[in-house]
Formats: sequence, C-alpha cells, structure tokens
Amino acid sequence: VIVHGGKIYMQKRKSTAVWGGLWEFPGGETEVGSGKDSALDLLMEVEKETGLDVSDDCFLVQVSHQYTHHKITLNAYTCIVKNGTALQPNLTNASTYRWMTPVEMDGSPCPSGIRKVIEHLKKTRPEIFIKNIA
Repeated sequence: VIVHGGKIYMQKRKSTAVWGGLWEFPGGETEVGSGKDSALDLLMEVEKETGLDVSDDCFLVQVSHQYTHHKITLNAYTCIVKNGTALQPNLTNASTYRWMTPVEMDGSPCPSGIRKVIEHLKKTRPEIFIKNIA
C-alpha cells in the first residue's frame, strides 16, 4: 500500500487479466512455503511492477479471503515514495493508475480481499490520509 501526500496508489488490472478492470494495490504473489513474504521481497516486487522507488513503513494487516475456487492470504504493508522520486509509474501489470482518497477508493471496484485491506486501512491508519503525512 503506497502512501503519498494523503493518497493511496492503486492500479487497474488489465482487461485480459483475472478480475480484469478491478483496482488493486501493486505487490507480489508468493506460494505457501516459498519464504518470499518479507517486506524486502514485496518492496522489490512493487518496484518491478511500478518503477516507483519506495521504502517500507510498517506491516499493516494480514487478510484472508475465500473466493469461489481458492483462498488467499494478503499480507499488506504500507510504504512511502522516497524523496525526489517521480510519482508517475512505469506500468507493467496494469492498464492505468490513480492516487486515491478514501472516497475515491470506496467508489472503485476492487476484489473482495483488497476491499478488506482498504477498510482496515481507513479504520486503523486514518492519519495517512492527511496530506502532509507520508
């Protein structure tokens, strides 16, 4: 979950992808037991997907969600854009992006697991939506 200037970065899945056209946070998918669930691995995945130079802030939440045919566990971390970094990403896995306010996130279609992360974020970290706080 990339935070900057009181907004959250979200990207829209390509129409040809699973859940195409839905909004999500950038990040990686790991297999159970792969050992690739650390904040460092996720930061590298975010940079690979977006080209944004970010640093970790803190662990946010672990969310489990049962979809029709499979169950996922999302480990969400907040991260911030490093000073002097351009805010326009180089999209590799998405069709478009937006820096969103909570109201904009509420009006954007997302997979259910992502929606759970958004709700947790709004309840537990409202301070990140203040413009001058990372």
